[in-house]
Amino acid sequence: KASSLEKKPVFLSVGDSLTAGYGIDIKDCFVSQIQKELDSSNAPLQTRNAGISGETSSGTLERIDWLIQSKPSIIFLCTGSNDGLRGISADLYQKNLEQIINKIQKAKIKLILAGIRLPINFGAEYTTAMANVPKNLADKYSLLYYPYLLEGVAANQDLNQVDFIHPNENGHQVIFERLNKFFRKNNTY
Repeated sequence: KASSLEKKPVFLSVGDSLTAGYGIDIKDCFVSQIQKELDSSNAPLQTRNAGISGETSSGTLERIDWLIQSKPSIIFLCTGSNDGLRGISADLYQKNLEQIINKIQKAKIKLILAGIRLPINFGAEYTTAMANVPKNLADKYSLLYYPYLLEGVAANQDLNQVDFIHPNENGHQVIFERLNKFFRKNNTY
């Protein structure tokens, strides 16, 4: 089985703790659940998880060349939440994200971009500016855009760990179900 898996094109999820599956068993993470879905439907793809807890767009930019070298067919890019939580400027976030997008497109890799939303306690002006960065860049570069990874999960006590930031196993299941519908609707796999 390993040899047939190695030949399959790679669907690479790049992101932070949400992608990495912080605080839960990796088999319950939405990325692992996508692999189970691909296996059950005999889809010609395999997933790889390149999530790093705490990563900002600057960290993603630093390692994107290395990630591109593995020649994935698709990159699902989910970065920026930690930029917002750390108060990094929307201008720097946009600069980093645009460089990442350009590198991925230059490598002729299909890119799906995820949007972000920040807690309202960061102020309306800042949260709006940060949320607009990935949306505007998705429009500018004609990217497939997934508006918000935590849709239906954020602020739901039953779907989050005790820190109320990271989804629990049930939260990851909701993320997977929504992503699966989105990916299937958009012929991603």
